[in-house]
Amino acid sequence: PRAWEQEVIPVSGDKNANIDCHPTGENHGDILQTSGKNPGDFWNITTQPFTGYNPDLEHFAIFPVNLVLNPLKSSCPTNGVVLDPFCGRGTVGKVAKKLGLHYILFDAKPEYCDLARLYIAGQKYKLHREQSKLEAW
Repeated sequence: PRAWEQEVIPVSGDKNANIDCHPTGENHGDILQTSGKNPGDFWNITTQPFTGYNPDLEHFAIFPVNLVLNPLKSSCPTNGVVLDPFCGRGTVGKVAKKLGLHYILFDAKPEYCDLARLYIAGQKYKLHREQSKLEAW
């Protein structure tokens, strides 16, 4: 509707002119902005080095924990359940566990599910090439 467009399109040209139209809510824990405003469309998340990459053991699309942390803290209720249908290494599950949330993870490749299970448990892992199966050390 036209009324909605008038509310969210800045008329002054200032990109922050309508920031009041997008409140973050009250129950978002420590990620709530001190001004009570939306944290914005762009987040400053530092990449994390990952040494020892082995394509036989690792998932190819590893992302920083902080990329998952704030969205889970702001959107999942206490004792909520997080669903990750592309679990890969299991970063979402590891963050959910750290936050005390329940999680359901699955992936098209069973070896990624094994990898995620070990990563979430904090165990090191090795690959048995002859069996193509991951096991904890």
